[in-house]
Amino acid sequence: MTLEGQKARADRNESRVKLLTALVTLVGAVATAFGVIWGVTAKRADTATAQADTSAVEVQKLKQENADLQNRLAAAQKDLEALRASASSSDPGGGNQSSDQVQTSFLTDLQYVDYDHKASTGYYRADGPYEANGKDYPHGIAMSSGCQNRDGGDYWVDFNLGRSYTRLVGDVALEDSNTAGVEMKYQLMLDGVSKAGKALTAGNTSPIDVDVTDGLRLRLLVHDPRRTSCGAEGHAYVIWGDLRLTGKV
Repeated sequence: MTLEGQKARADRNESRVKLLTALVTLVGAVATAFGVIWGVTAKRADTATAQADTSAVEVQKLKQENADLQNRLAAAQKDLEALRASASSSDPGGGNQSSDQVQTSFLTDLQYVDYDHKASTGYYRADGPYEANGKDYPHGIAMSSGCQNRDGGDYWVDFNLGRSYTRLVGDVALEDSNTAGVEMKYQLMLDGVSKAGKALTAGNTSPIDVDVTDGLRLRLLVHDPRRTSCGAEGHAYVIWGDLRLTGKV
């Protein structure tokens, strides 16, 4: 082989070596890139798996909370039905009985309709407060038989209840400013029937709690047998303490 042929062959071999070297370098670069991509993909896959696990836990938690809320709602509905059943059993009319609602008023809110005309000096005042047995009664009523009483020591005042009330409560006592040793009696009557009454002495209070259902005429009566003349017996007053009427609206 000539010298020129050997040189050409050597050049071809060198070119092949360079090509192979470049190819090897390219394959290495591709492999490296593939490895990087694979690593990133694997990391993302792991992250996605972890997020999926977390989401599954959250979903399960939400399902449990929803179940708890449903149970509470069912229990509340059951309690509501029980309350409705109880209300229905106590109110057969279906709850449309507004007349069963009650109101309370003081007897002093009413005007008397009649009084004892025989006891011309009898005393009635509804302009409290009055003090009896150490207690103030802002809505108290003061009554006295007066002197020169021509009704045996009685004095009464009538009120019209109009059959609108069911109960009368309050106190009765002697006024604290009465003359020492005074003793009087009181009587509470409804349509001519005595509902309460007793003797009163200083320092004692008599409670009143009377059924006045369907009652029409209420009478407050005080009795002081000494008051047939105006002598030295001194004055005496009975205090009806804040009498309250309960009635239907």
